[in-house]
Amino acid sequence: MKFNTLIYLKSIFFANKLPLNINRTQVSIPGNYQYHARLVGPLPLKSKDNSIVGSCLDSGRGAYSDCSVSKHIMTNIPAYKEEGFTTTPDNYISRIEYEMSIIKYFDGRVEKIAKTWSDVDKELRTDTDLGRQLRKKQKIEDIIPKEVTDIKNTLDKAKAIHRYVLENYNWNGDYGRYDASVKRLKEDSGGNAFELNLLLHNLLKSENYQVSPILLSTRKNGLPTKLYPILSDFNYLILLIEIDGEKYFLDATNPYQLFGEIPFYCLNQYGRLLDLKNNSKWIEISAKKYSTLQVGVKLSLNKENLLTGNIISNTNGYKSMSKKKVFYENQNTYLEQLKSNFVYATLNNHKISKKDSPKFSEEFNITLEDELINDKIYLNPFIYKFYDENPFKLTQRTYPVDLGYKQAFLYSFEIDLGEKLKVVDFPEDTRLALPDRGGLVTFSFKANEDKLSVFARIKLNTAIYEADYYEILKKFMAKIVEVQNNTIIVLEKK
Repeated sequence: MKFNTLIYLKSIFFANKLPLNINRTQVSIPGNYQYHARLVGPLPLKSKDNSIVGSCLDSGRGAYSDCSVSKHIMTNIPAYKEEGFTTTPDNYISRIEYEMSIIKYFDGRVEKIAKTWSDVDKELRTDTDLGRQLRKKQKIEDIIPKEVTDIKNTLDKAKAIHRYVLENYNWNGDYGRYDASVKRLKEDSGGNAFELNLLLHNLLKSENYQVSPILLSTRKNGLPTKLYPILSDFNYLILLIEIDGEKYFLDATNPYQLFGEIPFYCLNQYGRLLDLKNNSKWIEISAKKYSTLQVGVKLSLNKENLLTGNIISNTNGYKSMSKKKVFYENQNTYLEQLKSNFVYATLNNHKISKKDSPKFSEEFNITLEDELINDKIYLNPFIYKFYDENPFKLTQRTYPVDLGYKQAFLYSFEIDLGEKLKVVDFPEDTRLALPDRGGLVTFSFKANEDKLSVFARIKLNTAIYEADYYEILKKFMAKIVEVQNNTIIVLEKK
């Protein structure tokens, strides 16, 4: 590329949706323009060569500029094939990204484009939107009711302030940033994510809590570079509060999330913690606790020779958050989805836990349609499946598996045999562990004269599995799906 006029170079791509044996690039940049350059993606360069070409740019009137010439070669480039459990392709498609750093004009002027974090911190302190909004002092008594401000316990009061903002100010679905206005938010009783979290920040600050804002990039927006500050990389703001030595992430957009929880789309590895008095710093953003799904099934044979009983399901963390959202926003849709998980069964008497419960708990009665055939029942005990199919199907995956959070699944299945049934055949136990304690799956089957018990446990102990882990994880999931889909237990009437 030869520059005759000022052009802002952004990205040179090596990979795309087709595999390539080799990709060569050559970039010529006049010495007037200095760029930061960084390699993005999982693949290394085969070779890199830098040189200087003299007098490559003629600007007229006897002014010339040399050019820096960069040649890059990348080989054996696999195609990028998109699959689930990831963030955005922009994080993993191999390319060189350029960011303008300095412009040197022929008249001697030098314009510094790129900044340091120290420069950015100074600007944020005086920013007409973010800095000014963070410095605002809210009269909490004009917003929060006295029964909340009178709470003595510091953690309980913080939770109550957070819950009040969630329940009294509506999120409009926008992330916001450049036109953030807490004043407009209060007038409209709603606004964008920046405004809601700025209001929460100022209310907590007015009660002398140690609370700081964090700029982050959402999962679909890509990872911000740590090499140099690019504020346009960030598109969201959350809070970090410390109470009695314990730190909590906070967000005020989703009424179904608890104190200490942030939206799933914010789980993007790291963000920039802002401090108006001191310097900003990078901070890890992750969900510390497991999000769990626990399902318990208890059945017995009724007078019509059908297996009937009840199911109790408990979820917490991000699995609870998503269920709450679907259920409370459209209960009919939720129940239809629930019934579709049990194709060969009838469901009724559905009950749920209270809306303000940390968990989403539900209970319902179920009647299976498995019938006696020559006094025998051929039954797959996994009437609820955590995975209907293996989510990993690629021959090769060049980017990490990003689940967002650690996960645990528990399943128990019990049949009261009583005087009516006996177990003829059931499978052996299965146990499989991922390397480096990355995960575990256990299937166990037990039976005696009174009861048949099936237990399954799946644990995924990390939120992100690197690309070289993919084949192992793929086989791990294949085993889970195989056992869930192909297990048959034979019962016989006594």
